[in-house]
Amino acid sequence: MSEVKSRKKPGPKVAAPEPEKRSDGRKNPEARGGAGWADPRTGLSLLSLATSLGLAWLVFQQSEKFAKVENQYRLLQTESSEFQGLQSKISLISNKYQKCEALLEQLKAFQIVAHLKLLQEEIHGMKTWSIGITEKQKILNNTLTSLSEDIIKVDQGTASVAKDMGLKITSVKTDV
Repeated sequence: MSEVKSRKKPGPKVAAPEPEKRSDGRKNPEARGGAGWADPRTGLSLLSLATSLGLAWLVFQQSEKFAKVENQYRLLQTESSEFQGLQSKISLISNKYQKCEALLEQLKAFQIVAHLKLLQEEIHGMKTWSIGITEKQKILNNTLTSLSEDIIKVDQGTASVAKDMGLKITSVKTDV
């Protein structure tokens, strides 16, 4: 059967109809006089929304920290490869230095003073260069150490935030 809507007829006003009820027997929020904010489902939904926003913010913070750690890791790898390159250069210089010392001994045996002075100058230059490289190596070692410490601190901070997050989620679950 089709239902026909009746038009309002102008005439005497009747009393307000009884508030509508939901199918589960409760009154609609509008019928209770509120705007629907007192409904437990609305409150729970808002709490869930706030929790979701908080979790999203924490995930965003964690992703930023992870990106920082990843950048530090890349920097550490780069400096590590530079450090290995310096080590190979140092070993090459050490070999050259030993060869020069052997030549110096041979020249002393031949008593060639002019060549001896030239070789002494080269050896002195190589020693100076070697000292400079050794100082750079020490600086790189210190930098690698501080980077490793920073990465450990960031990892600890991330673990702490993750633990706090787990506790907050657990407390939100128990509150709900």
